Amino acid sequence: MFIMKAHNVRHAIKGFALIATISVLLLLTMVAVAFLSLSALTVKTSRFEWAQEEARANARLGLMIAIGELQRDLGPDQRIAVSASLLDSNPDTLAIEGVNNEQWMGVVSSRFDQNQNGSPFTRDMDDGGLQDARNGTNFRIRDQVTNYLVSGNEGGRDKMRGARQYQDARTENLPLGQDVVEIVSRGSVRNPRDFVRVRKVVTEKLRLTPDGRTEIRPNGGYAWWVQSNNQKAHVGRPDTHRNSAIDHNNGTGMQRMLHPQDAEPFVIEGIAQGQDNRDTRVLTPKTFTIISESNRIGVLNNFHAMTSFSSSVICNVRDGGLKKNLSAFLHNSDNGQAPEIRDLNDPSRPCYIGVSPNDFLIGPPNERHAAIRDVDFNDTQLQDIAPTFELLWNWANLANEFSFGYASTGIREQKIWRGAPSRNGGANVYDQENLRPADPRNLSTIKITPVIVEACVYYNLATYPRGTGSEQQNALRLCLYPRIGLWNPYNVEMRLDKPMLLQLFLNGKKTVEFNGNVGFTREIYYGGRRNTFDGQYGGQVYFKLPAVTIPPGETFIFSMGGAPRELNINQFGANILQAREAPSSDSYLFKDYLQVRTSRGQYARDEDNDPSELMPIAPTSYRERPLSYKEHGADNYMFMLKYLQNNPNPTIASFRNEPALVYASVSLQAGGGDEFPLEWPTGTEGIVHQLTGPGDHIDAGNPPHPFSRDGFRVRWLDETASNKGVNNELFLQEAPLGNWNLRASYICRNPYDNLTNRAPYFHGIYTRDNPSDELSWDNLNPVLRNGFQTGFPFGKANFGVDTVVAFEVPTREVGIPSLGYLRHLQLSEYVWHPSYTIGTSVADPKVPTTGTIPTEIPGNNRGWSSAGLGTGYWAQLFSDIVFYLPEKNHLIFDMSYEVNHNLWSDFFLTGGTPNQVANFAQDPIRSPLNNGNLRLWDRNGDPTNDLNDMFRAAGRLMIDGGFDVHSTNKEAWKALLATTRDTGYGSPNRTPFPRTLFPQGQENDKAEYSTKVFTGFRSLGDQEIDSLAEAIVREVKVRAPFFGLSDFVNRRLTEDPTGRNGAIEAALEQSLPNRGQNQQFPITKQSLPNQGGLVAEGNPRQSDLTRSDQLLKPASTGYGTPGYITQGDILQVIGSGLSARSDTFKVRSYGESRDISGKVVARAWCEAVVQRTPEPVRPDQVTGLNPRVPQDGEVNFGRRFQIVSFRWLHADEV
Repeated sequence: MFIMKAHNVRHAIKGFALIATISVLLLLTMVAVAFLSLSALTVKTSRFEWAQEEARANARLGLMIAIGELQRDLGPDQRIAVSASLLDSNPDTLAIEGVNNEQWMGVVSSRFDQNQNGSPFTRDMDDGGLQDARNGTNFRIRDQVTNYLVSGNEGGRDKMRGARQYQDARTENLPLGQDVVEIVSRGSVRNPRDFVRVRKVVTEKLRLTPDGRTEIRPNGGYAWWVQSNNQKAHVGRPDTHRNSAIDHNNGTGMQRMLHPQDAEPFVIEGIAQGQDNRDTRVLTPKTFTIISESNRIGVLNNFHAMTSFSSSVICNVRDGGLKKNLSAFLHNSDNGQAPEIRDLNDPSRPCYIGVSPNDFLIGPPNERHAAIRDVDFNDTQLQDIAPTFELLWNWANLANEFSFGYASTGIREQKIWRGAPSRNGGANVYDQENLRPADPRNLSTIKITPVIVEACVYYNLATYPRGTGSEQQNALRLCLYPRIGLWNPYNVEMRLDKPMLLQLFLNGKKTVEFNGNVGFTREIYYGGRRNTFDGQYGGQVYFKLPAVTIPPGETFIFSMGGAPRELNINQFGANILQAREAPSSDSYLFKDYLQVRTSRGQYARDEDNDPSELMPIAPTSYRERPLSYKEHGADNYMFMLKYLQNNPNPTIASFRNEPALVYASVSLQAGGGDEFPLEWPTGTEGIVHQLTGPGDHIDAGNPPHPFSRDGFRVRWLDETASNKGVNNELFLQEAPLGNWNLRASYICRNPYDNLTNRAPYFHGIYTRDNPSDELSWDNLNPVLRNGFQTGFPFGKANFGVDTVVAFEVPTREVGIPSLGYLRHLQLSEYVWHPSYTIGTSVADPKVPTTGTIPTEIPGNNRGWSSAGLGTGYWAQLFSDIVFYLPEKNHLIFDMSYEVNHNLWSDFFLTGGTPNQVANFAQDPIRSPLNNGNLRLWDRNGDPTNDLNDMFRAAGRLMIDGGFDVHSTNKEAWKALLATTRDTGYGSPNRTPFPRTLFPQGQENDKAEYSTKVFTGFRSLGDQEIDSLAEAIVREVKVRAPFFGLSDFVNRRLTEDPTGRNGAIEAALEQSLPNRGQNQQFPITKQSLPNQGGLVAEGNPRQSDLTRSDQLLKPASTGYGTPGYITQGDILQVIGSGLSARSDTFKVRSYGESRDISGKVVARAWCEAVVQRTPEPVRPDQVTGLNPRVPQDGEVNFGRRFQIVSFRWLHADEV
């Protein structure tokens, strides 16, 4: 074997071991350094993840605190979320001034603890009626905010202690810094004014020091901010009926015109459609950038205007509790009658009080409601004349009789006062001729009758010889040309299947002067009812109107037809009129004056001084000239229309027992003494036509003189120059469909009418006329349409309008979809109440804006006294007309305010019949309710019975996309208002607001005046929508907060301008939609001129002739015509989607982590959508549907909130 030999070390190579050792050490050093670096990186990564998780934990903490604040502050029903932008110091501009943090959201309570009943509304029928305690008390929203829901304000204003200072949105200044975070910044918005800053709240933890002590040190912080989604436009909600194309013939798809089924995002500034399919919807607002890249900036600019999720609890914000489902009353019956829905076990809360057919629509509905409001129900002074809930039920059930389109109805007379009132006999104003009067008390049945828009006569005078030779004298003949206008204001044809009889009381005791000779006069008396002329009843003539069918919206003009006939004052059937032939001067009723010796001969003056009606010479000209102002004035001016149920050939005996449809006194004195007559101007003469004998007649083409016209008509949109005179124009500016009720059965002067002091004593909505050429035969000639002579209700017959449909009856296809659709229902039989009530809010000029009833006039009977009406006798006669009801009732009151107050806060409608609701309950996607806003929230079990229940329906439903009327975002309002845009009802890119769904005319797409406003429907362009939305925002900023939806619909009970109109009504008056009619037919807003005392027979002493406030009238006499957009038109479309509070909120939260030196090492942002639900946190024992009343200092948490979505945000999204 080989054995290696050892060498001598001294002779070997030197340093190898050292080098090897160093190399190994270097390698070990590198390995050690690598491990150390890896360890440091691991520790660093671990610390960052820990810090990030701590930041997220702080963000979650902020979110939970925010939700807790929401639950406490906005869980109860009587809480309102208000944007700080409502504190704008200059509400006339869109820019918010005087508020540092305009996007903060505050909380206001709708409880008014200053009043014992918890409401600002009190009632004192001896001092203004319903009143609002907020008026005159320096009530300001800034003082009512109990908390702003931002970090640092936890607990609210009243819980701030020590170093914690309450942050007021108006004054809090938050410059960016260590303690402030921009929680909405460039990742969400573009305009710095839209940024949102909030204060951070520091989070702390305990730390153990080396010496064993503990100390508190900051370890991070959180911040949060809450915003209402209900004050934004819900752009992610599809129209559930989008596949139902609108059909004008059968009504299919019309539900899209009666509810805000969706919001229209493409009217929002900066959002372009990008494609033709309007029904494409988005998941979130940012999805608009997919539709069109140009929308990217628009999405940022409208962060505060759009949302993809919002829902509303259907609750009563004014009184608390869920709203009651009025459809459960309207669509049920008890053996064919209106049902009684009984109270639940706790009638001390409005939400549990049922509905009886006899409950009142104005004033306290019943004794239980009165008790809650601390009102004496027996002293409400409205009980005899308040309409009832049975009226609503009967109106709703009309839908079973009519189909959409061209429908037909016969006369539906109003309820007759069976057994005439005890004061209706004898020698009162009716003189025993109204023994079956229309009953104005507690309306409960539906009336559909024509409206009399004109009732007058013209006359010609003629003469013919009697006798021959020296015995020849000349007889005078009066030729009467009656003219009666009947308007069918409904959207269905009206069959007058029985004839009617019109009693017309005019000045039948005129005197005329012949040939310009003051010594040659005769009296042309006519009328009466006792077989001969009777001075007391002189001027009473009766005309029979034949059975006829009036198409929707048309006005038929009835006149004489055929050969001349003698006026019959006993057999009234002989005085029959017709509407197929035009009035002609050769067709008239005549009376000859042939008496030789007569008691009235004293006025037969001529050259022979013989008191004979016969004349020695034949006159050729005449003019009216009263010889005695007392003797030759009218005993009365009135008309009465009766339906001939019993005797088609009436006499005075049968007439008095026929049912009355209309009684109208157009008189200063209701028959209490002669009313001063008018005198023709000197130099004005009519022709006396020369006849050959009694069998001869006036030929065609010889119309009567226009000054011979005597009678009444509805005021025109633009009155005659003669009527306007020097200072009468303001008295004549009235909106027939605004402050007046042309469907009324009782028309007369009331103590609060404005009145001119000289004949013809202009007052009310029916007027007599000063002599005028504008009223000539030719100017008023009717227009032949479809075989009938037709006119126009509010002007000359040749105005250029063939139909005016003002009111729509319910149909099977549409039913009663919402409260707003009830506006077509007539609620009063008195002419001085408005035509449209529910949803309307125009102040009654007769009532001070601080209340709902007028200031008392000295004397008794609530103004129906000598001080109110001129003399005690006149007051008695006017009281006769209204059956002395003023002894215990106010007949003058703001009806719109009262009925809106009772309905809009308390009730909602599902809009469905029980079968429709059952289908919806089983399959809400395929069988949505007509009100597509309503979605099923609680699906436990079968909800059908609950949905058809008055009290439980709102516990199962929510309003998808419910819009809070406190929104101050113009773009959000625009999207809501444009909900009907491009539905197929009108032109593309237009938003229609039809008064009736089946209009007789065309679309009016221009704000400039056009006669289309009377026949068709109005649609708005985007500029008009923009103008209206801006004006609404202004009104919201001035009026908010709204204590319930009724408070938003109604005007304010205050002296300032908000007392004149509701918010939307005021906005319409200030914006573009109605400017055409406002300019064409303006109402001048200025005080009326002083009239002095009445110049009339009997030396009357009326204390004030101008009690109605001209400033409170609408902007135009055309207000209420079909194309004039009103608040009611807007609410008919969007009303069912409105809410007076918010229930869906976006919560954005921020969290951060800090190191030991206080440096921020991690940040996190999150966002959640939080929804208030109908579920109470602590349910009551009655139904479990409402929160129980807090006991012994309990916190009222109201209804439960749920988180419906959550996401983490990247810093770039903030």
